[in-house]
Amino acid sequence: MSLNIRRSNRFVACLVLLAACASTLAQPTAEPDQRQRRPARMLSLGSQRGQAIKDYEAVYEQYLAWCNLPADQRRSTQQRPERDQIVEEYRALIERYPRTEVAGMARVDILELYGASDDMIAADSAYHEVLESLAFTEYEMDAHTYLGLVWLQRKGSPAQAMKYFQAIPDPRNTPYRLVMPGGTVPSKPGELRPEERLYVRAQTQVLRCLVRQRRLDEAEKARANLVAAYPEVLDAVDRSMWKMKVEEFNLPVEARGSTPGGPSYSGSFNVSDIPEEPWNPQAKELPTTPSVPRPASSSLPAVPAAAAPQRGSAKSWLFALAAVCLLLAGGLEIVRQRIR
Repeated sequence: MSLNIRRSNRFVACLVLLAACASTLAQPTAEPDQRQRRPARMLSLGSQRGQAIKDYEAVYEQYLAWCNLPADQRRSTQQRPERDQIVEEYRALIERYPRTEVAGMARVDILELYGASDDMIAADSAYHEVLESLAFTEYEMDAHTYLGLVWLQRKGSPAQAMKYFQAIPDPRNTPYRLVMPGGTVPSKPGELRPEERLYVRAQTQVLRCLVRQRRLDEAEKARANLVAAYPEVLDAVDRSMWKMKVEEFNLPVEARGSTPGGPSYSGSFNVSDIPEEPWNPQAKELPTTPSVPRPASSSLPAVPAAAAPQRGSAKSWLFALAAVCLLLAGGLEIVRQRIR
């Protein structure tokens, strides 16, 4: 009897240790953009650029033809082989022209292919590939923006969409320069830099997400913070929010005012004007316009990055589930030994 108990105790100890390891592995994996990241070292295509762009455009024509299919066809399993063939051709381009503008455009197109087919698991994987290989490039910002719009407009999930818009870093807190092929175009006096324009557009979408979740106090505070940091965007932000009020919350046209040249906005935006009834999203198709080919740039110093949406390890969760099953089996074994 005592020998059986000692064996059972050792068995339970092993199971507890196994469960502890599984619990650790089951935690969401830390993404590269949550640590110190170096902006991607983009390479110039040089004399190969003409041929590289031709190669890209040949695949891109297939991409456009597939994306122009009706939505129900794109999302059907029958179209997966054709989509996957296009993905493989894009990956061949990435291998042929690594760390160049062609590789960047190809990776974003792959993400959009998965998004257009509503394959969000594959889209998430492609998204993280962009983050890992194209840090602080315009292609990374395109990836954040694209998935944010997918979740906001097509999937009707403003809470999920916010995670992607908020991943675009604030240039005030993260003093980085966007890695753009050919270098960052200098801004004229009084104009926002490309990094600032990206951030303002992303924060405007965050405002929309907050309003659609009826988090009105947070929306008012976020708007005040945005226009305090960038006073020149006050009118643009208010026009955007007013447009949402009229078009998506169906406020009467008389409430918006108009001019002979088109609609206008006067006064500051007040989110309390939004009706109390919940927002009823309707499926919208996103544009699939590609990035225009541009020359590549060199590397920049390391800078901290904004946190992006996390993903967990499926294998780790399966391992944890197996450990729980073993624990239950061990408990039954102890009960059986004691009964003896």
